[in-house]
Amino acid sequence: MKPEQRAPIGTRFDRLTSEVWRYRQPFQRRDLQPVPANNPHAEPQPVRDRPERLALIADGTKLYVTLAGTEAVPGHELAVIDVATEALVKRIPVGQRPYLPVLHPDGRFLVVTNERSNYATVIDTHTDTVSGEVPVDYYCQGMAFSRDGKRAWIANRYLDQVLQVDLQTQDNRLTGHVVQVGGFDD
Repeated sequence: MKPEQRAPIGTRFDRLTSEVWRYRQPFQRRDLQPVPANNPHAEPQPVRDRPERLALIADGTKLYVTLAGTEAVPGHELAVIDVATEALVKRIPVGQRPYLPVLHPDGRFLVVTNERSNYATVIDTHTDTVSGEVPVDYYCQGMAFSRDGKRAWIANRYLDQVLQVDLQTQDNRLTGHVVQVGGFDD
């Protein structure tokens, strides 16, 4: 489609058309539900955590592993592994089908993109607990931080674009919001 044929930003046909952004409604945290199996007589399957992607904390003592699960039974946890003992320390609840854990430049926070949730989960690595969420959109995958940690870029498969997220660290919490910018796909 040529640029002059695209709808102007701000219409219901612009680049942010999911329920997360549509009609300037307030953000509501949601997880997508898996599509039910089309075979009513399928054999029961064992639970599969499907560990996929890793993040090592800066001091090398802990490893975070996404437990993505399967398409039919998506995971919703991040495993914390003690590197020295190779033991599972705990499982942290995150969004549906966690995709990528990325350590924030300050080393305190780990941000996890979730494919089937409209938020990224923020983990405090000092306590290994969820300390917040950043509203994004469904099917966010890759992520990178600026060196100062005040901005992130998140690749979104559903929207076919890169989201720019402005971040703030305050009161031992990391928060952020998507900034609507033109250019990449406009």
